[in-house]
Amino acid sequence: MNTDQQLSNLRDAYHALHNDVLSALRTMVGDPPSLNAVRDRALALASAAEMHRAVFPPDEYATLQTSITDMVTALDPAYHDSTDPPS
Repeated sequence: MNTDQQLSNLRDAYHALHNDVLSALRTMVGDPPSLNAVRDRALALASAAEMHRAVFPPDEYATLQTSITDMVTALDPAYHDSTDPPS
């Protein structure tokens, strides 16, 4: 697979993940396994992007990693709220 295809695939995966994170934050609070699965996908994409870092323009790579970090940061409290019993 050439670098243009790799970059396109990673971008497509990012856009799908972004939509899934937004959906998860709206509809999956109370469903820890589903929230955790979305979080795991975010971490997997960050890892895949790191492995193929050379295909990204530097600014885009930095933005991607920051955005994925923000997604995980948003998912973590939703996960914990879902696992903590109401008081």
